[in-house]
Amino acid sequence: MRLTTVSELGATARLMFRGTGADLFRDLWLHTLLLIITMGIYFPWYLCALNRALYRHVILTTNDTDYTFRFEGKGSELFPTCAKGALFSAFSLGIY
Repeated sequence: MRLTTVSELGATARLMFRGTGADLFRDLWLHTLLLIITMGIYFPWYLCALNRALYRHVILTTNDTDYTFRFEGKGSELFPTCAKGALFSAFSLGIY
């Protein structure tokens, strides 16, 4: 997938995804298995692994210079937010 934009000054920026479904499957099969075994408790770590796998294949090209992305989030940082969301959903009968 390729997205190209041109600024008012004439600079061109191209955002490309250089990955395949096989790459994503290879990166996430173990995380999916852990998500199933833990019945969803592993979700924050799975989400971070998914973002890490996707960002690894995104490239931004401007003026013949390539920039790559890197996701540095941790599941342990996301876990309290997910736990609060699950707790609020349980108390509000899924409305939250």
